[in-house]
Amino acid sequence: MRRHRLPLLDPAERMRRLKRREERRRVGETHDPDATAAFLEWARGYDDPTFDGRSRARHEAWLAERRQPVLRLDSAQEPAALVEEVLRWEPDRR
Repeated sequence: MRRHRLPLLDPAERMRRLKRREERRRVGETHDPDATAAFLEWARGYDDPTFDGRSRARHEAWLAERRQPVLRLDSAQEPAALVEEVLRWEPDRR
């Protein structure tokens, strides 16, 4: 099974997207700003391979152990391009 690594999404862009998503999810709702801040602090550690939690390094190690085909998408692409890539994907089932 062919595995390849895609370029990382710029961590600053990933955090910008997370913040925007959290803001949209909470429109019109009350929320705990301390909990949101704690979540965002945790999320900043994802790209740090020494982070002692769910991290990109741990996810990559877990994926490397999978026997199932894995579709990798470059999240820097536009959503329409990602949809097309998903629809064209034919898993390698060797």
